[in-house]
Amino acid sequence: MILLFLFQLSQSNESVVTLTQTDLDTAGTYKCEVTGEAPYFDTRTHYKELTIVSLPKSGPEIRGAKPYYRPGDKVSLVCRAGPSVPAPHLNWFINGHHVNSSYLHGPYSIAPSPSGLETRELGLKFIAEPRHFEAGELVLKCTSSIEALYWNSAEAGGRSDFDEDNEITKRIGPRVEGKHQARLPRVMGKVLYLHLWT
Repeated sequence: MILLFLFQLSQSNESVVTLTQTDLDTAGTYKCEVTGEAPYFDTRTHYKELTIVSLPKSGPEIRGAKPYYRPGDKVSLVCRAGPSVPAPHLNWFINGHHVNSSYLHGPYSIAPSPSGLETRELGLKFIAEPRHFEAGELVLKCTSSIEALYWNSAEAGGRSDFDEDNEITKRIGPRVEGKHQARLPRVMGKVLYLHLWT
């Protein structure tokens, strides 16, 4: 295998190597070896593991959402996120609270793309009960994260007013499916500074 990355000589020296144009194949174990002068030629070696991260280009997608729910309705959704490396970590929330683990199905990994990027899905299935609603609102939120580097979310659901027979008497908007909030790192780029030895 031929690794296609470049050394940035102007920003590299005997203890720092700067790599540019990195890709997923750049990941691996890097070795720095320092050998002393004659007559002993004492040698010291240090290894450093390098991980390359490829973040998703968009936020998670919620599939199967209805514009409104009422008690007794079956909720069956799938949250899909990626492609990325590593695969994103998914979570579901109901009105801001972590869901009961018995509601979850997965996560499932979709076959990696030819470039090695992974997509992940996490299902959510439950019967809506009055306790799931806050002021008539059922907000279903899926979050996607990769370590401390990436966080994004999507929301679905809506708000309705119900009578004593759980019939909808007033619908107040649906929530926009696929609404996103994102928290991304401040610095993103294709230059990598790799400190192999100090």
